[in-house]
Amino acid sequence: MFDKDKSRYISKGVKHKISPFIYLMLWEMIEDMETGEKDCLQVFDLKLSEEEEGLQEIIHTQEKYNNSMKFYTNFGVNAKVYVIDTGESETMFLEGEL
Repeated sequence: MFDKDKSRYISKGVKHKISPFIYLMLWEMIEDMETGEKDCLQVFDLKLSEEEEGLQEIIHTQEKYNNSMKFYTNFGVNAKVYVIDTGESETMFLEGEL
């Protein structure tokens, strides 16, 4: 699952709502996972801090994996993003898009 040599696609929602900096970081988080096996579905919760302006948090999960990171950005967003590996390609989309 999740081989960077496969074709990768993003939905129109991801393209319009999430900055390239952030969605490229999501792909990189999948590549850098330290787990024995990657599930075909990866889930990302993107949250902007209410206390600190510009602080973006990304929570990455799959069935038996959990990782998070925080960083400052001018392009933060609140969203839930899914990435699915169909075996032939990988597609990133927003919650409710498909």
